[in-house]
Amino acid sequence: MNSPSRKGFDTYLLISGFALFAMFFGAGNLIFPFQVGVSGGANVIPAVIGILLTGVLFPVAGMMAASTDAYGAGRIADRIGHIPGLILTVAVFLFCGMCYAMPRVATVSWEMAIRPLTSLGAQTGDNAANHVGLFIYSLIFFAIVLILLNRPDRMLDRIGQYLTPALLILLLVMIAIAMFKLPSVETIHPDPSYQASPFTAGLITGYGTMDALASLVFGVVIITQLHAHGYNEKRSVFRATTFTAGIAGASLAIVYTGLAFVGTRVADQEIANPAAGLSLAAQMIFGPIGQSLFSIIVFLACLTTATGLMGASTQYFCDLLPKVHRSAMLAIHVVISLLVANLGLENILAIVVTIGLATYPPAICLIIIALLDYTMKRQLFWTYRLSAWVATLIGIFEAISTFKLPAWEHVTGWQQALQDVLHVLPLGDVQMGWLTPALAGVAVGIAIDLLHPIDVAKLPKSQTPTGIPDRNSEKDNLPVEG
Repeated sequence: MNSPSRKGFDTYLLISGFALFAMFFGAGNLIFPFQVGVSGGANVIPAVIGILLTGVLFPVAGMMAASTDAYGAGRIADRIGHIPGLILTVAVFLFCGMCYAMPRVATVSWEMAIRPLTSLGAQTGDNAANHVGLFIYSLIFFAIVLILLNRPDRMLDRIGQYLTPALLILLLVMIAIAMFKLPSVETIHPDPSYQASPFTAGLITGYGTMDALASLVFGVVIITQLHAHGYNEKRSVFRATTFTAGIAGASLAIVYTGLAFVGTRVADQEIANPAAGLSLAAQMIFGPIGQSLFSIIVFLACLTTATGLMGASTQYFCDLLPKVHRSAMLAIHVVISLLVANLGLENILAIVVTIGLATYPPAICLIIIALLDYTMKRQLFWTYRLSAWVATLIGIFEAISTFKLPAWEHVTGWQQALQDVLHVLPLGDVQMGWLTPALAGVAVGIAIDLLHPIDVAKLPKSQTPTGIPDRNSEKDNLPVEG
């Protein structure tokens, strides 16, 4: 007998919301808003509004979109077609998982948090010592991740109840003291884009976090845990996910805004990079222990992100390849992450980043159309496909035009020619040339869906999108375990 479905809100949703915040908040999310403050100077407020729209609203919308189907991203991607949806989803999980994001948070936490405390190889230039230190650290780092994942059903509790409060308290204390202790100063690092159009510059910075992709990944974890805690009715799942994403989004917005204003407090200092600037700010705020506290913040941010990414990616690939045991899948994730983190593999990383750039446009289209579809009485079919297909095509061209291996000094002539063509499109100069053609695809798709609606039930099985919402069902169609 099925247990009654929950409909209201409880403390578990609050814990899940804080856990989701910590999973989103990696080292890059620490740096981007701080850099906005350093570069924006007096124009920081419109710049912050811009980064909040794309850096916070997109991930929240992505979580809501994922919750329109019981299985999250793996099924809503199917609405653009079986094969394209599968390719998109696998690419997203590889990019946000073991091939890029997971090894990146390990190396970034080493460079920003641990290495400055040890000064290993920093003064002598001993690269061998640095490589050994990174290898030992990454082994320990992923071992801790595995410990946190040894019980998947407890992952959100461990992050939301223990790690997130520690991370949030340190961040908020640092921000609060900075606001009272350090005066606002004029920047000596003005960025022309922030001076000319600060709102647009912040908008593009938030877009560059690519957290909308992560929202599709984390949606797998959140929705699965909501089902496990009794949220089975479609509306209750959507509302619970929206509440959880709202908690995470509000937390991100508060921290992003605070970090941006911390940036305005150290904008008169000579800093080599944003990470060094944040470390300097921590030392100005906390004194001699500033670097240690900053290291703890970076470590916690990277650890929670890596745990969420590995948990979601493992779950997705176990569902995709059911014959592979979870322990074996975890081992595969750890081994590949260790290889990419320690061997450099710059050429592979260049290819993976290119894949990420190509998958971002269709992912954003999928998120927006899924939310639009959720509010409409008629099911959308061609709206998904035309917008995502067009966005994918332009996204692939944009990714190819900027692809560059580390050995190359600059892009080739034909790549530059392709860039010149793409720059003709609106927003093409900021790698968003796909937006206008995709909007045209949305308009044409909606017209077709309204004038000639497709009865999904009459489609051949090979053409039936399994992720199309079932408006006649009150509950998510989950498999019943015996």
